[in-house]
Amino acid sequence: MKTFNAWLIANVETVTTVLLIVFYELWYFTGGDEVLKFDSTAAGAALGLLLMPLMKIAVGGYPSRNTFADFFNLLIAVVVYTLIFVVAHNVAALHGMIAPAVVVALVSLMMAVIASVFTGRHMDEVVTLRMLYVNSNVDMFELKWKYTINRFTATFCGVSGLGLVALLLINVEYIIKVW
Repeated sequence: MKTFNAWLIANVETVTTVLLIVFYELWYFTGGDEVLKFDSTAAGAALGLLLMPLMKIAVGGYPSRNTFADFFNLLIAVVVYTLIFVVAHNVAALHGMIAPAVVVALVSLMMAVIASVFTGRHMDEVVTLRMLYVNSNVDMFELKWKYTINRFTATFCGVSGLGLVALLLINVEYIIKVW
């Protein structure tokens, strides 16, 4: 199970994107086609394959491999949450969106903390033995903390992107009526 968890944490961006596409397709074929009207069902289904990864990247940042990009992704996530709260607070009809957005933020934060603690404790599961003998303890320490921060950011942004885009899809008809 430890190996599966390590794989899941290492591939959190891909896993959350695939889950979002599956969620969109299920949503679209179980009533979303009435909200998003396309000429053909295939066009609406194809839109999910193209648009959902882009929306998740816009909401949750982009996959990164350096610390600067991780902090940039966290900044994007904080800005998105701030915009959601400001808009929902100022538009009376959207007050109901605040609580679900807070839940998504808390679940994302909780999963990110769990993933980063797991990564920090089980770094040996992530790196190869060859790397342990080539690098010094200082290099390994630096790699461990950079990767732990990266996995925190990737998990927080990935789960936030998944949750917020899913929340948007669930409420898209209501949001269209409000605007």
